[in-house]
Amino acid sequence: MSTNKLMVGMVIGLVVGLAVAGFWPRSPLHAVATDRQDTFAMATGIVDQGIEAVFMLDFLTGELRGGVLNPTTHNFSVTYYHNVGEDLKVEVGKTPRYTMVTGEAFLRSGTNFRYAPSVVYVAEMSSGKLGAFAFPYNSALVTQPRNVAPLPMTLLDVAPLRTTAVRGQ
Repeated sequence: MSTNKLMVGMVIGLVVGLAVAGFWPRSPLHAVATDRQDTFAMATGIVDQGIEAVFMLDFLTGELRGGVLNPTTHNFSVTYYHNVGEDLKVEVGKTPRYTMVTGEAFLRSGTNFRYAPSVVYVAEMSSGKLGAFAFPYNSALVTQPRNVAPLPMTLLDVAPLRTTAVRGQ
């Protein structure tokens, strides 16, 4: 008799679960990728429906470069550039220790261009600084032939990673 009650309970639980799932609001899944290797980091960020930008940070030079693929020609039609070393106050002669990720942000630009809905965050551990960088995006640019000069990225803000001194520093 207890086996029958267990089976009935499982069936009722399954039916209730499916009913709740049918009414549950659906939210799209947004995935970005981030990876690093010794002196190089790479991350992707959404720029438009079904289109991502890819960003590469060279730890040795502080150069942050990015690009967006043209969905028709399969070439990088929009590219970006910014050197983050000066913004994050990397001391000359020190080996920088960077980490980088992207995040979603819908920023108002206040001018005739718009920022992409992603921000690139770069942290430098020896200076203890975190920088947020935005970049312009216009879907019309992606369908054009490759741009000759990389578009500049905009430093939004720099913030300290720590506000309290750590022993041994």
